[in-house]
Amino acid sequence: MADNYGPHHAKLTHKRADEFGIKFVFIPPHSPTLNAIEPLWKRTKWELSPEIFADRDHFKTSP
Repeated sequence: MADNYGPHHAKLTHKRADEFGIKFVFIPPHSPTLNAIEPLWKRTKWELSPEIFADRDHFKTSP
């Protein structure tokens, strides 16, 4: 499964995929909910963020 990132459409990528018997299935553009890696990125960004603000008011009162 692949999103529409440019290198996923490159001729060389498809040539190598064919050599290994890999068939691409592309998800529709702007469909992060269909991309299995997105929940992992969301959680990783949340854990690595230097500060997470609880709400808009917290953000306004932070130094």
